Amino acid sequence: GLVWAVNANALSENRMLLTAVEPQGNPATNLALFQKAITYGTYGTQEAREQLAQTAADVASASSAQVSDDVKKQFFDAAVTQMGLQEKVSPLDARFPLFVGTVEDSFGDYTDAATALDQARQLSPDKQSILFQIGSNDEALGDTKGAETVFKQAYELDTADAQAQVLYAAAAVRAGDDATADQLLTPAFIASGSAANSQLASAYAGRNEYGKIAAIWSGDIAANPTDTAAYTTLAAAYYQMGSYPQAIATLQELAKVSPSSASQVAAMIQQIQTAAGGKAH
Repeated sequence: GLVWAVNANALSENRMLLTAVEPQGNPATNLALFQKAITYGTYGTQEAREQLAQTAADVASASSAQVSDDVKKQFFDAAVTQMGLQEKVSPLDARFPLFVGTVEDSFGDYTDAATALDQARQLSPDKQSILFQIGSNDEALGDTKGAETVFKQAYELDTADAQAQVLYAAAAVRAGDDATADQLLTPAFIASGSAANSQLASAYAGRNEYGKIAAIWSGDIAANPTDTAAYTTLAAAYYQMGSYPQAIATLQELAKVSPSSASQVAAMIQQIQTAAGGKAH
């Protein structure tokens, strides 16, 4: 009887969790389902808490029309509380303070996030994912030099990791360390397409260095000619540079690669021509 009861609770928790992660039309309903799943208290509780934290981080970026501020706060409070309870169960596991820090970062609570993330690093000092989150947190706090140092540590853990390399490069750009960025963004790395990362684009855009973006995304297109998103990024970079004919030519190439986007491309070209006046030809 006891075995049946345990298994029944575990099955019920799993079913409830599967329902909780599916869109329910009302985010408050999803939150209630997560909380109900957790109350079963079986071996699926950790998974339920982690899924709640991940959902809370996603909810943070939703518009007020999609999720009210009150429901967002409820998600935040529930996720942080449940992760705190999970930490008590497994105090030596770095995953749980990492989850807390990630949720707090997502909601803009950067100072408390820094505390949680430091705890995670103490428990697992050589975990790349923790260092990535700490670097992002440092940048959110305005500590670009600190962020560069952390992303360097993450990169040095695995210098063959393209993501670590490009995030380190982006941090170097934000910190004004052009020498390091140039060392990381070698011609071969750019030609591989691996440098085409939104973080790097944002870093260069923040300095109005659209020529750098154009060079990197040209390399991406050469390596991945069917990457449709790369064409729009490259066209936007050319537009910001005032290179209107190149922006239009890039969009025309996109229409060839993706015929289904032809009408959208035509509209973008028209916008460029209107904005540029007679300089787009």
